[in-house]
Amino acid sequence: MRHPLKGFSRRALPLLFALVLTVPIADAATAPASASGHFQSGKASLDITGAYGFWFKSASPVGSDAVIRVAVGNGSFDPEYFDRFYDRVHAINARFVDDEHGVVFLEFAANGKYHGLSYYFGSGDGCGYCLDNEVQSTVRLSQGRLQGHVGSKEKNRSFEVDLDVPVPEKEWGTPLPRDGGEAAKVYLAYQSALATRDVKAARPLLDARLKAFWQQQEKEGKLDGYLDYCWTEKHLEMKKAEVTGGFIRGDRAVLFVKGQSVTAIHGEALMRREDGVWRFSDELLGVE
Repeated sequence: MRHPLKGFSRRALPLLFALVLTVPIADAATAPASASGHFQSGKASLDITGAYGFWFKSASPVGSDAVIRVAVGNGSFDPEYFDRFYDRVHAINARFVDDEHGVVFLEFAANGKYHGLSYYFGSGDGCGYCLDNEVQSTVRLSQGRLQGHVGSKEKNRSFEVDLDVPVPEKEWGTPLPRDGGEAAKVYLAYQSALATRDVKAARPLLDARLKAFWQQQEKEGKLDGYLDYCWTEKHLEMKKAEVTGGFIRGDRAVLFVKGQSVTAIHGEALMRREDGVWRFSDELLGVE
């Protein structure tokens, strides 16, 4: 059987990582997004089977206006999961893309007008931002959804994609204070406890889902290894962590984080309020 994404190689997401992260947070208020079609670039071939839409700044180097980005790829997107993040581009690249799954980000204006695309399939095969005159699009805004066809038949890149994607909320939530408020205090306490492997101090800072997972790892004698994984692979051995703001929406919050390890680090921490108290849920960091 043909590999679903020819010419594309990325480190697969560890199974343990996936088990911790897969959890819905809300019921979908609209019909789910759908997409079908094909994307070809260089030696890479991507059969489109899923889509996910979100507001974010354009990848265009000119201007910084927000657009509706639609991630299309050869797999299913969990919107409730990715909605938890502010930088959905980073989240999708980190937690959807792997050795078997690739993604292309299509951009549209609020009325559905095509605005460009971006993708990366490997060295020499990608586009930081492309707005080609050859692209034909019938995508338009209709009853709160982006619907239509977008395609191009260029020599080095060709694609045909049919979309039916709900238009997402433009604002993530209510801005938090610059220091992140009470949620940030909990996150920084977690960061300190993780750095010293102080399980006793860290455990009360976890949300119920993550606390249960830690307990299961401890029962199986795997907690020390998992904490090492969290420190090196997820936390990137970040020291001198600082929260620089974020947003709150209901019982969820996203914190903007920066810090220092071997190099500068930035990213997001996801928090959840349980019984009136903020708890740590997840984080996604990267190097600058």
